[in-house]
Amino acid sequence: MVLLWQARSNSAVSTSTQPSQVVADDAVYRALSLFIGDGRRYSVHDIEIGIPGLKARTVSSWIANAPENRRAPKMRDLIRIASFLGEEGVVFLSKALGVIGLGAHSLTPRPGDPGMVIATLAQGVSQFAIRGADNVYCHVDQGALEPVADELIATLVPFSSRGSR
Repeated sequence: MVLLWQARSNSAVSTSTQPSQVVADDAVYRALSLFIGDGRRYSVHDIEIGIPGLKARTVSSWIANAPENRRAPKMRDLIRIASFLGEEGVVFLSKALGVIGLGAHSLTPRPGDPGMVIATLAQGVSQFAIRGADNVYCHVDQGALEPVADELIATLVPFSSRGSR
């Protein structure tokens, strides 16, 4: 028998409970270097302009090529950078957290996300079940269910053969 937490384990991740400071710092450096620096999407000056109070010099020290010249950012700054990156902030945080076998995901689902689709459908179906519990959809039920049906249809149109792709 495999327990749920065992099934989710990732054998590619070290079983060590704590990464060394060097390994943790390197993970943060690699995550930052994906997005910030020469030839990347954002320069250190873009970060300075986009995040009030964060200096280009400080950001440069986080992505210095030589490990002995590199500084580690504080968690509050990592959160601010992830926020600045928008949806790519999830990738950024996942890269940094990957060293301990964790990742990030958005807690704000978009309309097309599977969780949002399923939640919308479940809510709509429950409304139909509640209104149909007496085995009749009277005119009052039909009036109340009309906007629910419209929302269900709008949610499913992209998945239908008649939906726009």
